[in-house]
Amino acid sequence: MAEAESLMSGGGYAVVSAEGLEIATASDCSAYDAEFVALACDLRAPLGTLDKAGLEAFPETAVTPPRFLADPAP
Repeated sequence: MAEAESLMSGGGYAVVSAEGLEIATASDCSAYDAEFVALACDLRAPLGTLDKAGLEAFPETAVTPPRFLADPAP
């Protein structure tokens, strides 16, 4: 466990809450889900998800795992 924690140390990322709330308000998604979208946008990375609402609301950002594996480039 200590080795795993050491490998992950410093790998966290803080999401700006205001960005998540803006996304939630504009999309009718939960603030929880919107923070993942905000994180993906900040990192310019795709958001792998199976959440149908998220896939519909954020087609430029949210992708299914099979689509991500086929083309992981953002």
